[in-house]
This record gives sequence, structure tokens and C-alpha cells, in this order.
Amino acid sequence: MAPKEPLVLFTLAKAFHYGYLPNQADLCMKKLREHQAFSRNSEKWVLPVEVFIKCDSEKTKVMFDEKEIGICPVRIAGVFPGIHTIEWILQEGQTKALKLPLKEGTTHKIRYHPSEDRTSEEVSRDGLVTVYSPNQEPITLPELVKNYLVDDLFNLPKPSVSEIVSLIKN
Repeated sequence: MAPKEPLVLFTLAKAFHYGYLPNQADLCMKKLREHQAFSRNSEKWVLPVEVFIKCDSEKTKVMFDEKEIGICPVRIAGVFPGIHTIEWILQEGQTKALKLPLKEGTTHKIRYHPSEDRTSEEVSRDGLVTVYSPNQEPITLPELVKNYLVDDLFNLPKPSVSEIVSLIKN
């Protein structure tokens, strides 16, 4: 039996999204979008955006949507998609503002190059998480969860309670 409940589908989609497994996140979101609960309140079911803000100049302050958030480099997780404003404030007082659309479920890396007065941006959904455990070789997340990387949610593993408990104990 495939997961059908909106909260389960969305939780799976977010887990896959945070693990940089976009195909699996898309699979869950596609199924969620077919659900009545999604059409009634689609803003509730949105994958967040992750934003990395950098600058070629040291000690540059960063404002995000008119709120000071720190000194470059800055990482902001859980951003709602849409149009947002980034402002860099250099030590010398020079500023650079940028409005940009952030797309659902993506990672944005934005860098300000003050010497050229330009910004560069990289948008992706890719990444690779490596899991390190004591007394074990490092393993990538796709290798670790390979049984969950399915083309149809019906094919997701269905572990028993005792299997889950034994995994938690180890």
C-alpha cells in the first residue's frame, strides 16, 4: 500500500528534499498535488528554499527581506519560495541590493562581486550527503537509503515495528 495521507506524503517529500534526493521529493509532491487537501490549501504544502549568501569582500553584512541576518557567508534554511530581497552592506558603506525569485525546493547560492559590481547565482537541487559513523566507513545517503529510491510509492519498503526498533537500537 502506497502512502496516501497528505501529511505523510509531505513529510516524505521534505525528507527526500533535505537529503538532496529531488526525484523522490518530486514523486511525493506529485502524489500530494493529486490530493484534495492540496487543492484546498496549496500554500501549506510547499518545499522550502535554502539560500547561501556570499561576498568577495570580507566582513560584509547581509540583509534579507530588510532584516539583518549576519556577516557573509550566510546560510538561510526554510525560506518560503517567492520574490525576496538581498542587500549586501560592505565595510566601506557601499551597498548592493538584489531582488530575486526563489523557486520551491531549490538551493540558491548568491555571491556579490563588489570589484565588478555584479552578482553571480547558482540554483540547483543537487547535493550529496555523506554519513559518517564511528567504526564504519563513510556512506552516501543514496547508498544508505537505496531501498527507498523507488519509481512508484507503492514500492516503498514496509518495515515491521520490530525491524524499526532494531534499527533504532543499532
